[in-house]
Amino acid sequence: MPSCSLLNPASAHVLERVLRLQLNAPTRPDARDAMGELREHFTEEGNGLLTDYPETGGEQAPIHDDDRMPPKINKFFARYTFMLSCLVPRFPTASSTSSTSGNPTQKKVHATAWLDGLRGWAAFNVFFHHAHYLLFASEEGWGVNDGARQWWRLPIVHTLFGGHTAVSVFFVVSGFTLSVKPITQMRKGDRDGLLTTLGSATFRRPVRLYGPVFASTFMVFLLGRLGMYAYAARFMPGFTVTEDKHYKQQADAFLDDFWQWLRRSINFYVANVDHWSSPAAGDHIWNTQMWTIPVEFRCSFALYLTQLALGRFSPRSRMLCLTGLIIMSVFQDWWAMMLFWSGMLLCEVHVEYAAYDARTDRHNDYISSAQASSNRLHRYIVAALHALNLFSALWLLSIPQGGCENTPGFKTLCRLTPKTMNQWWWVKYRFWGGVGAIQLVAGAAAADVALPWGRFSLSTLLSSPLSRYLGNISYALYCTHKSLIHTVGIPVWYAIFQITGRESGWHVGFFICLIYQAIVCFWFADVFWRYIDKPSVTLARKLEIILL
Repeated sequence: MPSCSLLNPASAHVLERVLRLQLNAPTRPDARDAMGELREHFTEEGNGLLTDYPETGGEQAPIHDDDRMPPKINKFFARYTFMLSCLVPRFPTASSTSSTSGNPTQKKVHATAWLDGLRGWAAFNVFFHHAHYLLFASEEGWGVNDGARQWWRLPIVHTLFGGHTAVSVFFVVSGFTLSVKPITQMRKGDRDGLLTTLGSATFRRPVRLYGPVFASTFMVFLLGRLGMYAYAARFMPGFTVTEDKHYKQQADAFLDDFWQWLRRSINFYVANVDHWSSPAAGDHIWNTQMWTIPVEFRCSFALYLTQLALGRFSPRSRMLCLTGLIIMSVFQDWWAMMLFWSGMLLCEVHVEYAAYDARTDRHNDYISSAQASSNRLHRYIVAALHALNLFSALWLLSIPQGGCENTPGFKTLCRLTPKTMNQWWWVKYRFWGGVGAIQLVAGAAAADVALPWGRFSLSTLLSSPLSRYLGNISYALYCTHKSLIHTVGIPVWYAIFQITGRESGWHVGFFICLIYQAIVCFWFADVFWRYIDKPSVTLARKLEIILL
């Protein structure tokens, strides 16, 4: 019986080289060259894939041109498949959370992964607020007037529907995240490493923050030129937002609008960095929620300067100086810097307690003592304090955006707002929302709590695959969700409420609208994250390496 050899020796050698390169580095140039070599090799006479057919008595069966797919069709299907694969979201799955270190069911999670999770849920809070704020006003709290008696206006519940205090959570988390590596190097006495870290972070920060901003505002500019905003406004006659500039763009020349967008984007980066007298740095008319990015940018640089100044101090001296800076920021009306410095202080305390636990093994001693009946009261007290801190944080985060001085449950807090924080009307609620954000991050950073029925850790919940995925797409979701809601969301709202009704069946209609908007916004945020956000981080690193 004749043998059937799939590859002749020369073909096998080339194919082995291609497979090895493709498995190791699919995007390497030599891998692409090897693919071209393989394609040329197999098209030469005598190098067919199948040889020694039994039907031909061992002779090579030639591959006719009619049996091959035309090159143009082959390229079309390859590009079409690639484009479709690019649009498939990378949702968290069991395979994406598996480990490559031998245990397929668990993946090693970074110690500060909970910060990404907390940032992700804060971004979801902002999305949820903008997903309904055009349908019904949610800025006012429960009881501010006779018309504000809905259950979702109640304290704590209003945290989800308010959304405005999520910005405070962003800033505290940023202060904590940007301080983890520098503080670790400070404690090790690695001054050279600290200077390298701060220099690298300072160089990469503008590209990291403003790259997605330029992309998202340009997307909004294109949506305006295509008439998407004007089309959506037809379904809501009373619909007016700051982006009403888009409705008028059809009358102007494309290049004029483009240069206006470019000038506004450059000015958004340059001119709004030094507005320390205002808690906000100004709006970008092509994406109004981007007002937080210049604030984030300037506060990041101030934080790097603080880390450089306090780098040689002892941990306790740094904590004392940071406490003084936080107090000074309250009297100087530096609302955002209060949150960034608080995040750095929380990071310092977190690292201090982690080092203390490592030295004394206090955590294991506490577990064994907490299990003893003699220390059961101590366990109850600790659990009650953590619950009280979480309750207080959520209560402060639910402070209403409007009329807080007349809202039951917040009247006294508004009267206790520091006088220096009354310069801007909206800093009143942002100050107390910031205090709640500090408490929330502090509670999440705390160690596991030994409850009577078991152990509980908020950081463990925030480190789940879903939370970490929300953290990955948080910046992309923040940059893109509002423009999608204002363009492809409003017409669908109108169609859905035409069916369900806006009076009796608005609950059903709102739920359907929310699901639709979540699918669209999260899908687009996933794509934006992979092709705009992550490449911005990579670009900043490559630019730094090139200039070294």
